Amino acid sequence: MSRILVTGGAGFIGSHTVDALINAGHDVIVIDNLSSGKKTHIHQSAHFYQMDIRDPALASIFKKHSPEFVYHFAAQINVRHSVSDSFNDANINILGSLNVLENARLSGVKKIIFSSTGGVMYGEARAIPTQETHPSYPTSPYAIAKRTMENYLQFYHNNYHLPFVAFRYANVYGPRQDNKGEAGVIAIFIEAITRGKIPTIYGDGSQTRDFIFIQDVVKANLSALESSKTSEAIAVESSRSKRSKGVFLQAPLIGIYNVSTAQETSIRELFHIIQRVLSFPHEAKYGDLPSGEVRRSALDFQKLYSENQWSPDFSLEQGIVKTCEWWKQIA
Repeated sequence: MSRILVTGGAGFIGSHTVDALINAGHDVIVIDNLSSGKKTHIHQSAHFYQMDIRDPALASIFKKHSPEFVYHFAAQINVRHSVSDSFNDANINILGSLNVLENARLSGVKKIIFSSTGGVMYGEARAIPTQETHPSYPTSPYAIAKRTMENYLQFYHNNYHLPFVAFRYANVYGPRQDNKGEAGVIAIFIEAITRGKIPTIYGDGSQTRDFIFIQDVVKANLSALESSKTSEAIAVESSRSKRSKGVFLQAPLIGIYNVSTAQETSIRELFHIIQRVLSFPHEAKYGDLPSGEVRRSALDFQKLYSENQWSPDFSLEQGIVKTCEWWKQIA
């Protein structure tokens, strides 16, 4: 098993990934400043350090634990905040990420897995579902910073031979998601309904998104680890995986990959699914659509499937049922 450092390991995607890594037997070190993550989400077996990724003391954590792999989830995640304070966004998401990347290089890390974005990377894409080869049109400082770090990762790979995977996630949802951020529309709808409030749909609700359940994202995250298997063994297991639901392989992925369902769902459709699951008798309210909102978004995951046999297991309704169950427990 491996020593793995996870930045942002108290956050939504990070904490679920930490749980899965520890359950798989890995030794996990978590770094999080708890600005948005929650300490209660951190697995009790993880080594936890409350620290900002911009802190020069980050080097001492790398030196102490000598991680073999790094998952980098820590970020300023609010798109609207990135517009109102682009300097702070760049300070965290570019300079902070470079601090992580440089320490990974100096420590001899085998691979870094980076949390990028798919939902706001491609803008109004010409082709849907959108492939990784589609030109990127970042529409916010947040997306610009993510694209910048993808370029830095490629530079470190070319010049320092540091392998990387950058996962461009679609709209991730599930238990532990913060309902305060604009990206968490499912959490916002469920939280409102469980409290007896009527949710608001902005615009006419015809805008579409690609919603992917957190456990499918975690499965992709774990698939990024290097494999000690030979190509022959991988080929044999690949054949078996076609007959065995839920089997996925650890293969030496390198580069940029969409993690998605390739399915468009309108916000209006989304509300009606949640309404049905929660037996909510009221229709949603409607408000003005914010300027700059992308009208359609869905990402193609065939690259990740062809290289690693990854595909999502959960339908949107299955994931929403599980998410609603969690919200009922904490309400």
